[in-house]
Amino acid sequence: MTNLLISLVANKIIISAAIACLVSQLVKFITAMFRNKKLDFYKLVETGGMPSAHAAVVSAITSAVYIEQGASALFAITLIISIIFLRDAIGLRMTVKKQSKILKEITPKASGLSESEGHKIPEVIMGIALGIIITLLIY
Repeated sequence: MTNLLISLVANKIIISAAIACLVSQLVKFITAMFRNKKLDFYKLVETGGMPSAHAAVVSAITSAVYIEQGASALFAITLIISIIFLRDAIGLRMTVKKQSKILKEITPKASGLSESEGHKIPEVIMGIALGIIITLLIY
């Protein structure tokens, strides 16, 4: 059990993903702090926003696997899963926005629904760039 924990903590793929996630959430937190002039700790765990933590994590994993193994079968699998994951992150935003607008037209109870779940394309692109840059710095 101890060897497993040590190997996980020393694994550069996991380190890259964890740091990419942490940095992207810290960027959101710091940006909100300066914009709103107050501390909002919810930004550390909030989904959505610039940059995409989801995109940062999957791009860090995919680029780390490529660095370690080249164009291997594992790299192909991580790349395919990353593309699907990122497509869903963007598609979710579009779907939620459409549904929220329709529900708000139907009932006043829906007035508090958010139309900003998921990610915009620039948020995903910045997350991808952040994940790759962090991975390159770690390796």
